[in-house]
Amino acid sequence: HQECRRIQEVLLKGSDHPDLAITDRNIGWVHHCRGDLDTAIKLYRKCEEIQVKNLRPSHPELAITYSKQANALCVKGEFDRALDLF
Repeated sequence: HQECRRIQEVLLKGSDHPDLAITDRNIGWVHHCRGDLDTAIKLYRKCEEIQVKNLRPSHPELAITYSKQANALCVKGEFDRALDLF
């Protein structure tokens, strides 16, 4: 994950490019599937931060990120926090 992200940062000229956000979200999904929800949520939030800076609030990629983050929170039993994202 780190090597992929480093290469993307060089090619995309920065660490706030929306494509990097998708990489973080995809790696978060792997952690989510493995049951490492804290790491998944951390990566989903990192993705969200980049997307909020670069995309309009109604962008579909941002909606996907909120949904994945909310799903991870549901699995952890943090239903109120999850509802805030849906």
